[in-house]
Parts: sequence; structure tokens; C-alpha cells
Amino acid sequence: MFKVDYPFKKEILACGTQSQANFCLTKKSSAFVVNNLGSLEEESAMKHYQGEIERLRKELKIQPKVIAHDLHPGCSSTKYAQGLSRQIQGLTFVPVQHQKAHIASCIGENRIGDRVIGVVFDGQALGEDGSIWGGDFFLGDIKGLKRIAHFKYTPVPDGKENHLESSELAASFLYQAFGDNFVGLEIDFMRYRRQNDWQVFKEKLAHLPHSSSVAKIFDAVFALLGGSSKLAYEGRGVVELERIVNRSSHVAGRTYEFQLKQAEDGFLICPEPIIQGVVEDLKKNISRSIISAVFHNTLVEIVRQLCHKIKQQEKVNDVVLTGAVFQNKVLFNRLKALLAQDGFRVITHKHFSCNDSNISFGQAVLASRK
Repeated sequence: MFKVDYPFKKEILACGTQSQANFCLTKKSSAFVVNNLGSLEEESAMKHYQGEIERLRKELKIQPKVIAHDLHPGCSSTKYAQGLSRQIQGLTFVPVQHQKAHIASCIGENRIGDRVIGVVFDGQALGEDGSIWGGDFFLGDIKGLKRIAHFKYTPVPDGKENHLESSELAASFLYQAFGDNFVGLEIDFMRYRRQNDWQVFKEKLAHLPHSSSVAKIFDAVFALLGGSSKLAYEGRGVVELERIVNRSSHVAGRTYEFQLKQAEDGFLICPEPIIQGVVEDLKKNISRSIISAVFHNTLVEIVRQLCHKIKQQEKVNDVVLTGAVFQNKVLFNRLKALLAQDGFRVITHKHFSCNDSNISFGQAVLASRK
């Protein structure tokens, strides 16, 4: 357990998330956060999680009247929060969208009062439109965060087992980029798989959830470069592509083409040209390390250009970088340096990692405004 100073006016229990379980209890001007409680999919972890909440609540003599929880009704932490309504009368429940909690945590840690551009590159979490979010830009402060840009949705395998099928994930991005022609692409990824397999997979596409997750794009590119057909964990591509990235100066300025479209609700980032660029390099037998470097460069340039567009429209100069993908130091350090060079104030976490360890604190910060 550790303490974070913040001017809370209410006693709040924030229940955190699923895979990296954590919770936050607030009292007066302090948040008490417990992290590293494992995945709540495990029954033993769930029991430990519940026990730790009760233990700390009694130790600190906190009687929360506000319960903050994830937006996803299937999260064990959300079910736990909802179960409290049957035990305790008079509770106020505040559902908090996952990516917004990431940004609120960083705002709260740094005591930022002005509006920020929040860039969240993440795994997957339920968005307010019912799709899976994870590659998103927001504008606002703890009084309100509006999503103003995101990566185009791609159908992705999901669920406890299917999300580990990197070959199907990559195929989904290939189909989006090339249509039916993806089956005949002359790259190793396609040569060693039967055409029938893809015909069956294409029939599944209409039933898959849609995602803007940048971690999913990393995983798809990792698979295209010859990574394992089974991912040991979501976001493995983020780690593996960082590991092999070419750091030579001769590739420092090269990027893949990408497309930013103006949409009704902001900007849409289309990944198809990126995937097409990766495939063209594979056809030319360009090394995996160079492809990884160009892919990283491309993501950096997308964020730079969007931040400049948002700044021009909204007169906002502060940029928050958060979400588990930013544990990739190649991506994070390059982007932070270039944004600072461009005159932005780049704000990062002080007490937490940028991964899900900050979620419960962010939930509490947003719930304190309700």
C-alpha cells in the first residue's frame, strides 16, 4: 500500500480493473492504493482482493459512500462493486471508462488544472460506444474528457483464448488493408497457411468485436514479421518489436504512410497504409529490425501531427502520455523528446507506471467530481 496526496472531499472506494488488480480508498486529502493483486480471473486472487479491501478499510476507518468501477459489466471488480449495493445502503456508483481513468490518474498525480490532450495507447477496454478502445486521443480535464481522435476500428479476435491467436489478428488487419487480395499476398505469413483457413476466418469477421487498440496493431505486426502464432499474453508485440528495433540513424526519419481523416467526432487514424507499408517491406526482404523501427517512427509521427492539429484548434499545449503501450521505451522516449522539441509540455506519471496500476486512482479522481 502507498499513499498519494490529492484533495478528495469524499470517502471513495475505487475498484480498479481486471488483469492487474488494484484498488484505491480515499480519506480527506489522501488516496491509499494497493497494487499487484494479480488477475481477478483467478478465484484465489479475487478472494485476496476482497480481503485486502476489507482489511485496509477497517484499518483506516473508511466508510466509503461512493464506489467507482470500470465501465465493463463483465469485470470481476465491477461485479464486486455492484455486489456492495446489496450489502450497504446509500451508496453512489460511478462507472468510469478505462482510458479516461488512465488520463485522470496522470492529471491527479501532477495536479493539473488546465485542459490537456490525453494520448492513451493501451490494450483493450470497453469504450462508451460499445467498441473496444485502446488507441485514443482525448481533450479536457477531470471535469470532463472528450474523445476527439482514435484509430479506425478493426475486427479483432477476443475472449480468454481467441485473443491469443496472433495469426487471426494479423489476418484481420491484412483483410482490412487489402480486401480479398490478402489471401494471395507473397509473404511468408501467407505462404505457410492454407487458403481454406482464411475463407473460414473471413466468415467470422462479422461477429468479432471492433477495436482501436494500438497494442493489437503491435501484435498484428509482430505476427506478420514471423512472431509466434500463439501470443503468450496480449501486447507481446509491444515488447518484441521494441526488443528488435533498429536504432541506426539511417532509418530515424523513415515512416510508413498513414491517413488522418476528419470525422464527425474528431480525427480518424486509418492503419491500412501502415499495414500495406509493412507488407511491401516484407516483399523486399527488408529486415525485421528496420520494419520495427519504421513502425515505431510512424506511430510517433501520427501523435505529433495530431497533437499539432488539436493544439491549433483548441489552444492546448499540455500532452499526457499514458496506457500500457507506453511502457515501450523506444516509443515513449522518442515521442516525449520530439513533442518537447515542438514546444509541448509532456506530462507523465509520477507515482505509477503508465499501465493499469494507475486505474483505481484515476477512477477515484473522476468519481470525486460527481
